[in-house]
Parts: sequence; C-alpha cells; structure tokens
Amino acid sequence: RPDETGFDGTVSWTSDSGAVPDVHQVLLLKPTLAGNLVLWSVVLPGTEHEATMPPQALEQLREVWSGSQVFFALLSSKSPRFDYDQWTNDDLVLQSWSAYTVALSIGFLP
Repeated sequence: RPDETGFDGTVSWTSDSGAVPDVHQVLLLKPTLAGNLVLWSVVLPGTEHEATMPPQALEQLREVWSGSQVFFALLSSKSPRFDYDQWTNDDLVLQSWSAYTVALSIGFLP
C-alpha cells in the first residue's frame, strides 16, 4: 500500500474460495542477474491476508534500495503435517507440500 512516501511497508492479498492454505511465505525480492535476492521474508498462518514489515526493515529498504525495482512473491501451501507453532524451514520446501500457489506483485520502487 502506498503512502505519501511510496510503499508503506504493508502488503495484503485476497484469496479465491477453496481450501485455506496451511502457511503463507511472503518474500520481498530484488531481481539481479544472478537471480532474485531476498530482502525480507515472513512466514504466516494460512488464514492471514496481510503482512507488515518492521519499521527498521522498511527504513533499511528505503535507504539501501531506493530507486531499485523490487517485488513481492507470495507462496501459499497445504502441508498435511504442518503445525504453525512448531514449523521448521523443512516445512517450507516443495517436497513437504501437497498443493501450493505462487502469486507475484508488480514491480515497484521502495
């Protein structure tokens, strides 16, 4: 969501009807020649529809990457044995998912 200075640090999304994912992973990415650089990420329960960057992360994004195009990726997945209160990074890999979707934002300047 933009504010008077541009991106205000909050990203939100809507979901189509259907199965509710177990987990969302929100990634803020900077495209590079070597691939996408992850600038910030957060893992949320599948029932969430919004994420807000901490103020320090937003400030650093603006200081370091102003004038650079970035974008968000949202990975939403179903994982049969996923427990949000006890997840590990192993739960965030394709092999542990029974279904997933990926959504990308348009590029923007922070």
